[in-house]
Amino acid sequence: MDNNFQNQLVVGGLSGFLSSFIMFPVDTIKTRLQSNISLTGAVKMGSFYKGLPANLIGIIPEKAIKLAVNDQTNIYLSKYDIATPFTRKLMAGATAGIAQSVATNPMDIIKIRSQVERKSVITVSRELGLRGMYQGIQYTMLRDSVFTMSLFASYDYLYKTMDRYPLHDYPSIRSLASGMVAGGLIGGLITPLDVIKTRMQNTGGKEKYKTGFNCIKEIYKGGGVKGLYTSVGTRMIILSGVFGISLTFYNQLLEK
Repeated sequence: MDNNFQNQLVVGGLSGFLSSFIMFPVDTIKTRLQSNISLTGAVKMGSFYKGLPANLIGIIPEKAIKLAVNDQTNIYLSKYDIATPFTRKLMAGATAGIAQSVATNPMDIIKIRSQVERKSVITVSRELGLRGMYQGIQYTMLRDSVFTMSLFASYDYLYKTMDRYPLHDYPSIRSLASGMVAGGLIGGLITPLDVIKTRMQNTGGKEKYKTGFNCIKEIYKGGGVKGLYTSVGTRMIILSGVFGISLTFYNQLLEK
């Protein structure tokens, strides 16, 4: 493993840690809304941080893999002149999204059940076991690959577009703005994939819905298109903040 890739992994992990800690309370609200769980009783600040340890443990390798694999795949595809620049962005993002699912799935399922059932991370981990932590990984891979390839392509376009304006001399502001807009917009558009994943990974979700297709039908039957976009606003806020912060931090540290 070369030093550049090692640096990308370390900086990516630190970026994910910082952004996740800041945005976690909003993520708790989103998960409970998507799971049809009342927010009543969640008035103490500590309750909004249920599942944070699992998230922080998982977010470090998740962001490290996402950011580093995306960069390295781009370098490899460019080196051998594979596809057009835009297609390379999509291919690199999809590869990073699939790769990160190895870290994302255990983190997500523990976080979801901790937030919804208000159990400790240790209790949920014991109940799930290693095999249970990878329940519904196919839905995580689908969500993360679609999101990541769209995110990086959009971020790159926005960052370069802003370079033509007075923000040319302020790369941190361009990175923050591009990350926030791309993260929020793409996150909002693919909310149905996140809702389906959340329902399938909740306790009893696999038994209740059987398949992702049945899950879509049940959600649509109960709430129509609006049901598929449950908590889209909170999801957009989360991803806008997470990727605005993490991409800015990541890019600035790598430049030093």
